[in-house]
Amino acid sequence: SSFIPAEQISKKNLLIGEVAEMVLNTLDNLDDVLGIFYEPSGFEVVKEKKEEILNIDELTEEVRALILQRQSAKASKNWEEADAIRDQLQSQGFIIVDQAQGELQVKKMA
Repeated sequence: SSFIPAEQISKKNLLIGEVAEMVLNTLDNLDDVLGIFYEPSGFEVVKEKKEEILNIDELTEEVRALILQRQSAKASKNWEEADAIRDQLQSQGFIIVDQAQGELQVKKMA
């Protein structure tokens, strides 16, 4: 029997992984162009969206202003305006989570 050093096995495994990744990327590119791989109705792959919790100082002035307007609308019980602002923020990828004592959490969909 012959002995194969662990270093050679590790290099072979790394090379196999790189080749497999290249093949999958090529197939993905072919599918983007030709649409040859399809997902039958009801079997769509759902890509999980990741949420990132942001600090208020990480937001643009425009987003901060909208959040303040929404808080003001809620304080004056103008639910329609508050909901409209929430929807506007959501269309920009921000999710506002109201928490206890009027605090809120801002999440960005990545």
